Parts: sequence; C-alpha cells; structure tokens
Amino acid sequence: MIISETISAQSCYPGRAPRAAPLLTHLHAWLYGISAVAVLISMTCVALATYGFVFLRNKRKQIKAAREDGTAPEQPSRDEEQVARKRFIAVCSVLIGCAFLVGLVFSIFAEVFLISCNQWR
Repeated sequence: MIISETISAQSCYPGRAPRAAPLLTHLHAWLYGISAVAVLISMTCVALATYGFVFLRNKRKQIKAAREDGTAPEQPSRDEEQVARKRFIAVCSVLIGCAFLVGLVFSIFAEVFLISCNQWR
C-alpha cells in the first residue's frame, strides 16, 4: 500500500504544480491491483490468526477437562500457562488483522470515490 500511494503521488504531483492527468496511463488499475493483493494477504492473515485462536481455545478446554477428571494436578500446569499466553497473542493478532483490513477497505473507498490528480488527492 505504501508503494501504491508513492506511485500515485509522484505521478500526479511530480513538482510544485499538480498534473491534470496521471503520468502513468493505467494508474487506477495498478492501485486496484495492489489493493486487491493487500486485501487477500490481510484476509489470509486474519483467517490464520482466527484458526490459531480457535485451536488454542479447544486445547485449553482439553487441558481443563483433563484437570477436572483428576488425571492432572489441581494447579495450572505449564502447558495451560503456555496456552494462555499463546491465546493472548492470537487474540491480539486477530484484532490487529481486522483493524488493518478495515483500514484497507477505507483506502479502497478513497481510490474509488476520489479522482486521480484532483486537488483533494
């Protein structure tokens, strides 16, 4: 996304005066393509983080069930503490990934609703 914004800025404002049209002929196609790739990568990362969270939640349930059955000691085990730490990281990953995805969506809205090389770009 940083590269696409840099290309867009340089093709519309190379010096002090803005251009009437972008220097690159298919600037919108490039911007939409880069945005689409970024959204796909972001969605993949969110899906993997969500899968990790669900996996760790199920693992925590298994450890709790083993402790309640009496096969494990009453105090939290080292495995349970590690799963809790990993779950926290997975939750943070899901939240950050979703926030990044929302940011990408708003960037795409800007590309769709603002015309290249106008005074608001």
